[in-house]
Amino acid sequence: MSTSNYDIDVILRDHITQGDSGSGPHKPLKSQLRAYLKSVETGTLDRYNSKVDVENNEVRSSVLSVLTHGYTAAGDGGGALYKRVDAEPSHPGKFRSADRYLTDGGTDATNGGWWEIDERITTPKMYGAIGDGVNDDTVALQDCITSGRFIDLTGGIYRITDTIQVAVSKSKIFSAALTTLQGFAVRQGAILVDNPSIGIALNCTSTGTIFENIYIYSAAQITAEAIHFDRSAGSSSDRDHRVIGVSIVNFSTCIKMIGRGLHVKDCQFSTATFGVVLDWPASWTPNGAGNDTTITAGRSYVITNNLFHDCDNWVTNEGTENPQNIRSVVVSGNLGDLGGCIFRGVLVDGAISGNICNLSDYVYTMRINDGSRNSAISGNVMGGLNEGGEGNQPNHCVYMTPETIGIKNIAFTGNVFGPTHQGSIRIDGDAATTNISFVGNTFQQPGLDGFSPIYLEGVVSGAKDLSLIANTFDLTGSAAATIIGGDNNALIRVLYTNNSVQNNAIPVAQSNVIVYQDGPALGMAEYVHTVYSARGGSSWVAGDTVVGGHVVYSADTSGPGAGIVGGYKILAGDTTLNSTIMRLLAKDSSGVDHPTVDITTSYMRPVFSNEMSCGSSNRLWTAVYATNGTIQTSDERLKDFDARPLGEQSAVIAAAKKISFRSYRWIDDDGKTHFGVSAQAVMEAFASFGLDALEYGLVREEGGSFFVSYTELLALKLAALETDDRPAH
Repeated sequence: MSTSNYDIDVILRDHITQGDSGSGPHKPLKSQLRAYLKSVETGTLDRYNSKVDVENNEVRSSVLSVLTHGYTAAGDGGGALYKRVDAEPSHPGKFRSADRYLTDGGTDATNGGWWEIDERITTPKMYGAIGDGVNDDTVALQDCITSGRFIDLTGGIYRITDTIQVAVSKSKIFSAALTTLQGFAVRQGAILVDNPSIGIALNCTSTGTIFENIYIYSAAQITAEAIHFDRSAGSSSDRDHRVIGVSIVNFSTCIKMIGRGLHVKDCQFSTATFGVVLDWPASWTPNGAGNDTTITAGRSYVITNNLFHDCDNWVTNEGTENPQNIRSVVVSGNLGDLGGCIFRGVLVDGAISGNICNLSDYVYTMRINDGSRNSAISGNVMGGLNEGGEGNQPNHCVYMTPETIGIKNIAFTGNVFGPTHQGSIRIDGDAATTNISFVGNTFQQPGLDGFSPIYLEGVVSGAKDLSLIANTFDLTGSAAATIIGGDNNALIRVLYTNNSVQNNAIPVAQSNVIVYQDGPALGMAEYVHTVYSARGGSSWVAGDTVVGGHVVYSADTSGPGAGIVGGYKILAGDTTLNSTIMRLLAKDSSGVDHPTVDITTSYMRPVFSNEMSCGSSNRLWTAVYATNGTIQTSDERLKDFDARPLGEQSAVIAAAKKISFRSYRWIDDDGKTHFGVSAQAVMEAFASFGLDALEYGLVREEGGSFFVSYTELLALKLAALETDDRPAH
């Protein structure tokens, strides 16, 4: 029954979810309210109890809009605004009244009397859904999603028994989650899937679709996908899909994405085998050429701030259609409160950071597959607990499988690994691993079953290059024999420096594994062992028979004793790795390790000739004991002699005769009387004949002190005696 009474409260109530970004998601559109008021003013709007009520009545020819207060009956939640149209609409959300009027007031027996929904935001109840979780709302929900772009599920539980097709691009399916509207509590909208053979609940073939704040669940675990994105080839108007604040429970796969571009944020995935599965369309060529434009090719996959509750695999990229094409995957800030695997598959140009995966009894908490490269894994906490039995630890934290292509350029930084039954890091496969670095990580109780913290298997021909820098290994309760274990193979090369090993003194690796440190000053690989010294304790060596040197650091600063502060470096071998030479290195002014002294059983010598002194002006030796005296270079080929004999240089000889030897004691008395000269007396003697003693090798000034070369002085004194003994002519 129609009425001309206008009730603004009814309009506000019935259209409370109508909104736009300018006025908030749950406020009436100003434009719609203006249209309502104008319609009432001009008499072109009528109100009816329900859609069924309108279908059974003739609507006046002047009326262009009708407002219903229900779908089948007033108050059932299906009220909507409809507008008169001049032909039957091709989409759901339509009905025909008993009249045959057109919008111009004329009549048409074929096309007259048709109406369609005139709402920006629609609800399934406007299409006949009950939303009580009992009645089957499959058809109504499908009609709503097919017809509209903004679908509001607030307050309803929509039971479905068949797949819902989502084909409208840039659409949004949402609900007002856990909030209050106009003083009434509002329940989060839900989709109850009641068919264990459904396969896919929501099949999304559109682009740019948003699912926000809805609840998708099954009463029991089913083998099905909750949301399936099958993204077609891109275009300049293409948009990434977004899943925000969605809860998915009891599905084998929560979200599967085939194609480019997916953002998943603030969701909860519970009781699932797979959380988010990524795959590549079979029809797309490996690099996307011919399938996607430059604008859309560089898409990303961002999975952040989600809760994975009892979810075996959080994010997976193991598709059969070249998973290396899935790039720029970001997995960050997620929590798995019952463990699981954070990421499983190929990781290319990606980042995994800030995730927490604890209480895990899964085989591994991260699997990096063959072909992974150029990615960062940082700030994650992954492993198990040691309080509650061995069932609370995974076998490994990270499992890497370089099988045919290899894995390269992966940086693990600032992670916490463990506790684990076996190695925290396991590398299994014969292809090469290149530039795999572990920097600043904590390995907590790895290898509780006797495995090494880093465990390698299947190394036959592919080299394994690892860098371990500034990591901490807490080996409490660990039965590991070496830090790096498994295959005892010289193809395994490890840069090992500045690491801390606690509560168990074990070597770095077995005898054949090469442990090294880069030596840019020598232009070669410096093979090293590492020696740690505990305060007041004995040293131990990490490594066995590798030809190399020792880098010495303090491993334990607690307890009594001096310990080792800082450290020093000794390289065994010269540039040809001659193991009979021990070489000392010191950092030069640029901070580069610079060779200084070689020591053998026959001599100790500087590495580079005429480059360094023995002692300095403020660092003096008290005495030098030697079987033979010092031997100076005297090869005539290295000298430029003065043409005149020393005896014919009268001024120098006269100065020498004026220098007198004297007895003295050191001011810092050593209890001895010594014989010699003072440098100042030598300089005065030379100055009295117009000579500067500092221009000769006899006297030198360094650090504010003066020094005399007695070898030079004695040669000069002997020349003076020669002139006295020479016959007169």
